[in-house]
Amino acid sequence: MIMKIKKLLKIFGLLILTGNIVNAEYIKRNGEIYYREWM
Repeated sequence: MIMKIKKLLKIFGLLILTGNIVNAEYIKRNGEIYYREWM
């Protein structure tokens, strides 16, 4: 049971990391659009 939870957390952590990297790239590329939308 504990091993399963650890595995899930590891997978979840990797997904979050890759998601953050993708989001950072996206924001960099579309930075101006984001600024206009937020202002």
